[in-house]
Amino acid sequence: MSTLMLQCLRSLMRHSLELAAKDHVTSISFPAIGSGNLHFPQSTVSDVMFDEVISFSAHRAGAGHACPLTNVYFVVYEKDQATIDVCNIFICLICLLFVRFCFFVCVFI
Repeated sequence: MSTLMLQCLRSLMRHSLELAAKDHVTSISFPAIGSGNLHFPQSTVSDVMFDEVISFSAHRAGAGHACPLTNVYFVVYEKDQATIDVCNIFICLICLLFVRFCFFVCVFI
């Protein structure tokens, strides 16, 4: 996965989270962007997505900004077991470190 693609994915996540906070949204959903037809590595996509959510949360908390965004959903195709497995690992790690957001991996049929 190229550096430019990673930057685009990070930017997309960051901008979406910022807009959600600005609009006082309490939940947001993200698909596992690029892990399907674009063949981005599932672990890289998951890492970038979770990292941006954590960075966003830490930045908002550090700046003393209240944020109504409390639920972040990651939507994964039900037959994409590799992405589901990677997301579940990240969720377990994050739950040990952060309680600010509720994370869910939703499965599409």
